[in-house]
Amino acid sequence: MITAEKAVTAWMTHEALERAGSPERLHTIAGATHVDVYDRDAAVNAAVEQLAGFFAKALGSA
Repeated sequence: MITAEKAVTAWMTHEALERAGSPERLHTIAGATHVDVYDRDAAVNAAVEQLAGFFAKALGSA
């Protein structure tokens, strides 16, 4: 799961992670708000980097 450090919704991510089954992993984007993850290049790129790594590992590299 990915959350933003300053997101007012971060508590929801933490709660969902506690309820999730294995494997579980949380990546927090430092200094970002919830909205930053949608439209600020640095936050978007940080999220995409995590997602790309996850999908490459889970699905294998094409």
